Amino acid sequence: MLLSVSSSWAVDQGAFPAWYTTTTNLNIRATASQNGRKITTVPKGTRLKVRSINYSGWAEIDYYGRTAYCASRYLTHSEPEATSLSATSGSSSNGSSSFGWGDILSLAFWIGIAYVVLSLLRRILLVVLGILSTVFYKAYLLIRGSLVQAHPETPHKRLKNKEL
Repeated sequence: MLLSVSSSWAVDQGAFPAWYTTTTNLNIRATASQNGRKITTVPKGTRLKVRSINYSGWAEIDYYGRTAYCASRYLTHSEPEATSLSATSGSSSNGSSSFGWGDILSLAFWIGIAYVVLSLLRRILLVVLGILSTVFYKAYLLIRGSLVQAHPETPHKRLKNKEL
């Protein structure tokens, strides 16, 4: 699991943003306080992108689009991963990739958007093809009608006249 961290009130502890790893299961809270409402607990080994740490020792984080906090004393500095995919997946304590409900909901959202867009494109294509077929059919009738008027003695007319 990967969490991004955004902030204000940075302590001069190095360059931010920086990557940190949790040293224990760590509570993510709604406010920078031990009394703050607990949002979730992330497992030991979770990588966090810390943008700053405030003077009271709390890292302010952006947890799935919401501002949240964690105690910085349970974080150790680590190097960033080489892959750019680290922003969408993270590592659990055993090093395997894991996905949370936020990832699943995001995927479902984009699948829904793709379905709606493809449905609209299908309808537009059907309307355009219907219009084109009508235009070509009317053009055919117009051309056929002008040919019959210009040459009334076409072969099929002659056959009908001889049979009568």
